[in-house]
Amino acid sequence: MPVRRVEVDLASDRPFLRLLASPRRVTSTLRLLSFWMQSYFAAQRRHQNTSCTVVETAADARVTPREQAVYPYLFACVFVSYAAWRLLDRLAPSAYRSSMAAFRELIGTAQQVFDAHPTRMRDRRRSEHPLMLYTQQVDGPTNCFPSLHVAIVTLAYQILQAQGALSPELAAAMRNSCIDICRSTMETKQHSFVDVVGGLELARRLYEKHFGEGYQDLSPAILGELDAAEQEALRSVCARHDDLASLLPPLLATVQGFG
Repeated sequence: MPVRRVEVDLASDRPFLRLLASPRRVTSTLRLLSFWMQSYFAAQRRHQNTSCTVVETAADARVTPREQAVYPYLFACVFVSYAAWRLLDRLAPSAYRSSMAAFRELIGTAQQVFDAHPTRMRDRRRSEHPLMLYTQQVDGPTNCFPSLHVAIVTLAYQILQAQGALSPELAAAMRNSCIDICRSTMETKQHSFVDVVGGLELARRLYEKHFGEGYQDLSPAILGELDAAEQEALRSVCARHDDLASLLPPLLATVQGFG
């Protein structure tokens, strides 16, 4: 029986065919996802809840708990999967390599901070929603600062929008989704203001290191409970600390001062 030869057209409008011609991209992305999961849960196993710094402050009471926030919180998985697809399919080789380097450094830096400053919320049990309870069973209460939920979705959005990999309509949708996901981390009480600021700052630093200009500051929309002076105080603290691990104590002190 003759063997049929399959031709892969790189100009095809079918993404699956294009990805068949880029197996290195696919395998490097899978390795990155594996590195993310392994490093995150390994850091959780190394730390006991009782020995962690509590990152929740009185200022976090401004964020009203919202049971339905579990849906945008879990939608982060869909967002990251779709963003990974766009990164694989749309970015030029140099931009793709820069993206992989930025994400790998993001995960490695976060793991270092998790070990240097183990953190937790005061009490995560704010909702009886079954999806939230299941999530908390799988994901331990530590590794709060910086929020990887925030850092990863923010960095993914920033790269895609700046590299022209999104239509205007899709860019607007992903921007809104990014904001909703970041806010959901506080509305579910999985994270605090401090954690979100840390996640945003980590994403900003690595974006600017690997891509230069084009970063959009989403913090006014994400941290809407803070007034302009408080947000500026947080930006000032971030600007004075090059090392993310050393940023936590002054950042926490600043937010505690908001009351």
